[in-house]
Amino acid sequence: EAENINLAGGTMRDGRTRYLVRTVNEFRDLADIGQIVVVRRDGRDVRLADVARVEPGYEDREVITRVDGREAVEIEIYKEADANIVEMAHAVRDKLDSTVVPQLRDQYGAVVQVASDRSRFIESSIAEVRDTAVVGGLLAVLVLFLFLRDLRSTLIVAVSIPVSVLVTFAPLSIAGVSLNIMSLGGLAMGVGMLVDNSIVVLESIHRCRQEGDDLVTATLRGAQEVGSAVMASTLTTIAVFFPMVFVEGVAGQMFGDLGLAVVFSLLASLAVALLLIPMLASRTGLAAGEGEAAVGVLRGLWQHWARWSSVRELWEHLRGIRARWWRALGLPYALLRFGLHLLFELFGKLVLTSVVVVLAVVLGVGWAVGRVLGLLVRPPLWLFGRLVDALQAIYPPIIRWCLRNRVVIYLLFGGSLAFVGWGVQRLDTELIPALHQGEFSVELRLPVGTPLPHTDEVVAPVEAQLRERVPHLESLTVTIGSERDDGDSAERGEHTARLRMTLDREGASGPSLPTGAARAQAQTREDEALVAVREVLAGLPDVSATVTRPVLFSFKTPVEVEVRGNDLGDLAQATERVAERLQRVPGLRDVEASIRPGSPEVHIVYDRDALARLGLDVRTVAERIRDEIQGTEATRLSRGDRKVPIRVRLAGAEEATVDELRALTVNPGLGKPVPLHAVADIAVSRGPNEIRRIGQQRVGLVTANVEGVALGAVARRITEALGALELPDEVDTAVTGQSQEWETSSASLYLALGLSVFLVYVIMASQFESLLYPLLILLTIPLALTGVIGVLWWLEIPLSVVVFLGAIMLAGIVVNNAIVLVDYAGQLKARGLSTAAALEMAGRVRLRPILMTTLTTMLGLLPMALGMGDGAEIRAPLAITVIAGLGLSTVLTLVVIPTLYAGVDRLTGQADTGRKMAERLERELAQIRPEHLVPEHGDELEGAPAADAEPAPPRGHEAGAEERAETPAGDLAEEPAEDPPGPRGDPPSPDPAEPEDDPR
Repeated sequence: EAENINLAGGTMRDGRTRYLVRTVNEFRDLADIGQIVVVRRDGRDVRLADVARVEPGYEDREVITRVDGREAVEIEIYKEADANIVEMAHAVRDKLDSTVVPQLRDQYGAVVQVASDRSRFIESSIAEVRDTAVVGGLLAVLVLFLFLRDLRSTLIVAVSIPVSVLVTFAPLSIAGVSLNIMSLGGLAMGVGMLVDNSIVVLESIHRCRQEGDDLVTATLRGAQEVGSAVMASTLTTIAVFFPMVFVEGVAGQMFGDLGLAVVFSLLASLAVALLLIPMLASRTGLAAGEGEAAVGVLRGLWQHWARWSSVRELWEHLRGIRARWWRALGLPYALLRFGLHLLFELFGKLVLTSVVVVLAVVLGVGWAVGRVLGLLVRPPLWLFGRLVDALQAIYPPIIRWCLRNRVVIYLLFGGSLAFVGWGVQRLDTELIPALHQGEFSVELRLPVGTPLPHTDEVVAPVEAQLRERVPHLESLTVTIGSERDDGDSAERGEHTARLRMTLDREGASGPSLPTGAARAQAQTREDEALVAVREVLAGLPDVSATVTRPVLFSFKTPVEVEVRGNDLGDLAQATERVAERLQRVPGLRDVEASIRPGSPEVHIVYDRDALARLGLDVRTVAERIRDEIQGTEATRLSRGDRKVPIRVRLAGAEEATVDELRALTVNPGLGKPVPLHAVADIAVSRGPNEIRRIGQQRVGLVTANVEGVALGAVARRITEALGALELPDEVDTAVTGQSQEWETSSASLYLALGLSVFLVYVIMASQFESLLYPLLILLTIPLALTGVIGVLWWLEIPLSVVVFLGAIMLAGIVVNNAIVLVDYAGQLKARGLSTAAALEMAGRVRLRPILMTTLTTMLGLLPMALGMGDGAEIRAPLAITVIAGLGLSTVLTLVVIPTLYAGVDRLTGQADTGRKMAERLERELAQIRPEHLVPEHGDELEGAPAADAEPAPPRGHEAGAEERAETPAGDLAEEPAEDPPGPRGDPPSPDPAEPEDDPR
């Protein structure tokens, strides 16, 4: 280092010039290094080249990488914490294709291959979610068309889907939510619910229009009648997502974006239903003469553009100029203006004529296609309409049967509750469903201290067998060893190897998404590949293997057992016993203990007295041993813009044995040579590979993967196995990993579910102004859970965070059907009907909207439930939960809720409230005498017609309008033809189908 100098020496002045002084004595090449004088002996210089080899070399190899059997250099690219992985991957690929690949190919003949790209899976998942949302929206629109049987009304409602989705993007952007798998999944989940509010508003406007109101009045009155009810039903669905803010663990991290997407989309659908739908209905609501009006508009437009007015405009312009000589000056300008105007008129007429002709052809073809489609669609529409009419006809008798046999319904409800309590305890549990991306890695670990060449010798035949025996293998990347600055260097080294395998995707053509069958086939291929990998690794001695899959979320190992203790010896023995016991637990694979024998070490303990007698100290001898074995970096050689280190070390030191180390001279050139073993005790031992602390306590960790068994079942087996294991008194164990995360997340989700139910109850209590009927409506939630548990058990789907989120969503959706039914029954009771009659009429009138909203929501989620495309393992259980719960709860709600409603009225004495109100009104009217109606002092009654005025028309229409204004929100069918109670409060017949004769 003293010979390789570039050092500033200050400044000096010579006359009028000031100079900078610098010593420039750096090495220019290897020859300069060899000419360094080491020592002078017998009048002769001994140079470095005389006693050493000065030659270029490379650093000791730490990593060996092969791709499909060929040597390679692996470059791993990581995104920043706030970066978008898809955008980063696109930027990297663009740079590779434009610069890196051509340069390496032309200069070195190298081939660049992308071994792994996580962004492809994310892009594929996002595309699948997008397509799922589109298909779900189309299915929801198809259901609307089957019910409404009117293309115009269907299109008006269908507009709410794209408009609501587009409006949702603005608040999502403000909230900082990107278009990721979870946010798009929220939009896909809500696509079937986006039309519910629009259905209610449009049907209310349609009913008011049929009752005789003009278009503007019907639009205003229809929207006002259902506005509060639509808002309340939307809030009940939104309220269930508010508690997600308080969810801890992985559930709160994963589904925050999904909840925001659903909330914002439903709020957007509410705004669209109350603002856009009435406007569209008022613009397109004419029932007759629309075709003639449209033709008239086109004819008027054509006549306006077909007028030749340029000559007249020219004459009017010239007449405006009074002075004749000014007219002569203005004539060229007027002629130029006339010519340009004439040119534009000709061009405009040609364009307009072409547009009109094309429009006429398109309209004609569209009319013909519409007629053909109408002939094809009319039979299915007729059959579907007859089916709905039949359901509306048989539903009132079903309600009567339920009211007469209420004990059977009570037993059915009690059995549903018992089934929920029994079934939820027997469902398996898992944190998050495993994602199958067609890619997995195998971590091989040899005994610590195994050198890199020997590890390569063990891995090379394994690599060859895997390429031959693993089916559907597309690429195999092998990485042996690790860099010193690798983030996993604490657990990796020359004794470790990572084999990353990527499987081909048969059945997927290009960027298109695989079907559900291809998805299942891909999972089967991955399982077959894992079986082949384990068969190859089974016969390797002293080699432990761990299989890992790439994940989208940071989770712990499925199974982790913490062995806690203070003594390292007891802790190591206990950890080893726990690992041996877990290897015998069914369903566990890749069991591995964190406390393993460390690297072999040569421990040198110096004799200080012996060193002192030789005039040496511990530091001097230790540094000499380090320099001779490891070598020392003496200085650096400048080569262009690089600084190449110059390392000096003893030849063959990397291959020295322990005996050679014992004979190493510790006092060279200081008298009689003294070997190392004369001044130190030398022993071979092993140090600990790691000392892990959790909560300031020493911990040994035992990890394992789960295969073929749910996480909950394995956790119970592990707890039983550890309970039967005898360990030292100061050592205890705890099951952690994903099972602990599941306990944390499930506790928060239970709290969120309870808070969601409470918020729904508060909203319904404010709507009904009652504390009793909202409790009755909440009983639909356990009815929904009956369907959820049954379908999960039938399809063998474990209870996970995803399923729990679906149950929370279900709590806000299933109550809407009961709200519609109970609200209308209460209004009919207020009009004077008995409880039984009100329930029958409410059931018949509200059956149609209940079926419409239920089917649109279920079919909107159907593509997601089918589990097609990448990432479907996470979305499918959520959609299945909502569909199963909503479907069964709708059926049970239609029979259980009316029965419970009547039972509550009997208990509270309100069963005949409507009849009693009618009788009281009749008694009050009977007490009125004609003299009570005579005006005092000869004044006429307010509102009485004058003597010479024509008789006023009957007020039946106004009364009927006032009575119809009380119709509740969400009426999707016409009112029954039964006469309402008369002005004297005459009660109707208990059977709406057979009204009694008016006693008057």
